[in-house]
Amino acid sequence: VTNAYINSSIMLCESQDNPKAINWQDAKGREDKRPSIGLYQFYWRTWLTYAKIYHAIPPGVLLITWQDVEPYLYNPVYNAAVAHGMITAGLAPNHWSICYNRYLSS
Repeated sequence: VTNAYINSSIMLCESQDNPKAINWQDAKGREDKRPSIGLYQFYWRTWLTYAKIYHAIPPGVLLITWQDVEPYLYNPVYNAAVAHGMITAGLAPNHWSICYNRYLSS
């Protein structure tokens, strides 16, 4: 099994391959009430944390607020770059537990 298959399975489960997908249900439990967004349904703070780790932010770009980050969440290239880094690092079972378990049972 390749990471590409895991990536695809998680992406389809999270957003049905829709880069504009928004999950407002996730926002209910968050202090800032921001939803999960994009192909892999990232919360903006989570995406920003891992984008820094995996160097997915273009050089010279300063991202501080959700307004700064949101365009990158909707962009499939940046959304997927962070997800691929996390999946390669073995973080899929924790970060996308429901979709990862669906992938395992398929």
